[in-house]
Amino acid sequence: MTPQITWVVRRFGTSAAETVALARTVKAMLTNHSFENFAEPWPHFVPSLDTLATTTDKLDAAIKNAQTRDTLKLAERNALHLETKTHLAKIASYVELAADGNLEVLRTTGFPLKSEMVKAAPTVPSTDLSVRHALDSGFFDLRAGRVSGARAYDIQICEGDPAVESNWSDVDTFPRATGIKVGEKEPGKLYWFRVRVLSGHGRGPWSVPVSLRAL
Repeated sequence: MTPQITWVVRRFGTSAAETVALARTVKAMLTNHSFENFAEPWPHFVPSLDTLATTTDKLDAAIKNAQTRDTLKLAERNALHLETKTHLAKIASYVELAADGNLEVLRTTGFPLKSEMVKAAPTVPSTDLSVRHALDSGFFDLRAGRVSGARAYDIQICEGDPAVESNWSDVDTFPRATGIKVGEKEPGKLYWFRVRVLSGHGRGPWSVPVSLRAL
């Protein structure tokens, strides 16, 4: 399933009347909310619901007073509009943080929400590895499964228990999946090999280890 992220829409009303309506909805929804993280008192930098209600009432009164188109009353309305939206923005940020990703809780805050699908980070595919004896004693020829978009192939070797990560050591990074030669190993000794792909998105997972005894 493709992951998604949901957050509060940072639009708190184009008009002062819309802001009043939203603020009163938020106040009603958050008052005595059952989610314990929303319980007041909130941190000092977050306006309380009573503060929001007081500012909203002042804005509502200023809207009515500004109907006369008096310049001073219009300026007072605009200042209160900005103050109320600032309070809403601070409360919204706190609510998002306190909800801790709980979408059902966010839906009951009164704030409008927006969801967006999150693109998964590109992954680097795994590949496999085949190993055979080379013509020269103590040498191996390795071939990795070719991967589209691969820039190179990392090869590691292990002389002990392959389940112990510290037993693995780097051989080299090869530009192609074929023509990989590893040599000068002790005849009769068992060696393990593994490969991973290097692409523009990083390095992929290691392949399943393959073993072969040197001749």
